[in-house]
Amino acid sequence: MRHPIDFDGINAVALRSARQLLQELLPGGKFQGDEYVVRNPLRNDQHPGSFKINWKKGEWGDFAIGESGGDLISLVAYLGGNSQVDAARELAARFGIPVPKLSSANAEKRDANLVMPVPADAPAPPTTHPALGRPNQSWPYKDAAGSVIGYVLRFDGADGKEFRPLTLWRDSAGRLQWRWQSWPVKRPLYGLQELAERPSADVVVCEGEKATDAARRLLPDFAVITSPNGSESGGGEQVRG
Repeated sequence: MRHPIDFDGINAVALRSARQLLQELLPGGKFQGDEYVVRNPLRNDQHPGSFKINWKKGEWGDFAIGESGGDLISLVAYLGGNSQVDAARELAARFGIPVPKLSSANAEKRDANLVMPVPADAPAPPTTHPALGRPNQSWPYKDAAGSVIGYVLRFDGADGKEFRPLTLWRDSAGRLQWRWQSWPVKRPLYGLQELAERPSADVVVCEGEKATDAARRLLPDFAVITSPNGSESGGGEQVRG
């Protein structure tokens, strides 16, 4: 099914600001002619050289692992572990390009399946967000058995704090990908393992992961929990606190 997003138009606008965009998405690189050369943050890349982006065309590739793409949307999708549609929407929002809104039904429909818990052969989660940079804090969400099922990360920027969920998905080709995407409803609790281990304990419900951690130190006899989005838990991709 065709999606009513102008991918070519979004790419064209992004290319006009490609040099600044690349420095924001991948800080610490160098421009060498038409290419931006930088370490790949999604792997243990010690020295720049194999990961290059053509800032005039948007083409990019990491020949060390065989990953590549033909435009900036695919680059943003790769860095964030998102779909092409989500990456296009992210760039559109960055540059103020209007795009059709998703219906609530389509917003929950994905081209991949959520994987929980995170298996041993999963790729390492990304260390940076394509738009927000490196997180200031990270909270692992675990199932009742104590296995990780995803993360919520906090980013402190000039416009204040922002929170993003990070979950693992398996696409239609069987590949595991981290995505800056929340759990579908019904979403897990932060502190589910505590509830499972102490079923008779009194429960305290907090607003946000940071407050939950603080309450656990103050109230060791209680099972302290919160949920993604806190009291605003519902639809959407952004976790706010």
